[in-house]
Amino acid sequence: YYSALGNNEEAMKHGQKGLQIRQMLLGENHEDTAWSYFNLAVYYSALGNKEEAMKHGQKGLQIRQKLLGENHEDTALSYHNLADYYEALGNKEEAFKHEQKGLQIRQKVLGENHVDNAYSYHNLANYYSALGN
Repeated sequence: YYSALGNNEEAMKHGQKGLQIRQMLLGENHEDTAWSYFNLAVYYSALGNKEEAMKHGQKGLQIRQKLLGENHEDTALSYHNLADYYEALGNKEEAFKHEQKGLQIRQKVLGENHVDNAYSYHNLANYYSALGN
């Protein structure tokens, strides 16, 4: 709720505490621990620390890959989120690759005509444009 109120520093403090508790009680390789990493990535991004956002997003992706496998809707979402962080860091090529990977997973898992695919197609169009294609 702190983040929704615009207090990302307080959100970060509570998010870090939540991650510590989840790591202690659930372990590193648990879906809830992955969610904590993703939440922290959002807070870091909001505070302008794109590198830490990327680091936490990548950690969340690694946990999901291990627990859920590559072909899972939540793994696809992780790739999409990382694409946003790569874009924020100015790395459009990696952003494109991660968005494309997320779309491929979604197509396989959710089918071609799913609303989430529309978001990916929109983002890919923007990356194509930014990359001069």
